[in-house]
Amino acid sequence: GLLLWFGTDLIVEWAVARIPIEWEQKLGETVYQDFLSKETVLKEGPAVSAVQEMTQRLTEKIPHNPYAFQVSVVQSPVVNAFALPGGYVVVFTGLMTKADSGEEVAGVLSHELNHVLQRHGMERMVKMLGLAAVVSILVGDQQGLTGLAKQVGMELVTLKFGREQETEADVTGMRLLSDARIAPDGMIRFFERLSEKDKARVELFSTHPMSAGRAERLKAELAALPKRTAEPFTFQWKTIQDSLGSSGPKP
Repeated sequence: GLLLWFGTDLIVEWAVARIPIEWEQKLGETVYQDFLSKETVLKEGPAVSAVQEMTQRLTEKIPHNPYAFQVSVVQSPVVNAFALPGGYVVVFTGLMTKADSGEEVAGVLSHELNHVLQRHGMERMVKMLGLAAVVSILVGDQQGLTGLAKQVGMELVTLKFGREQETEADVTGMRLLSDARIAPDGMIRFFERLSEKDKARVELFSTHPMSAGRAERLKAELAALPKRTAEPFTFQWKTIQDSLGSSGPKP
């Protein structure tokens, strides 16, 4: 009966609310560093500078932000980005070469930041690990919780969020774009183009390509937002994409 009771979203949220942010950060950092150690990470260059500018503009507008976000650019043809608990985000160069503008990538990044802010990764992890994780949390066994996280490291990287979590990240992500004065319609444009290419099996956000209904929901949200004048980025998007040419950037 306890196992069935635990499976409800309400109990998962109850458990996650009792996990200190510091534990979440340590857990996410362990998986993040392990993942990056196996990848080609870009340390500098136009693409890295562009992502840093996007991140700064977005995070500056997060009220009472408890996370010190770290965003890395990884060389890969995969059109994707993902977020780990604790504020660790990875953006693949394939996403940047596919996008038509920095505003489109910023839309994806804002979505991922909000998965962290809403603690979606922690909710999925606790639900995946089940009762053992809750026991570790309640008895204060930080090492035990970290050990469990290491066992399911790749599962954390490839977490599939629920439909409600994706919608929440979409909506809060669009609001954050508006607050940062980054054109929020870039998010919709990019999602619409990807949703038309199902055969390519684009793994955006580690879920299925965006549905028409999801796009319409975002349009309705955009229409309800205050009208704000968007401020352009300091970089030229063509320069960014040229730096990610077929020869590939230098790590």
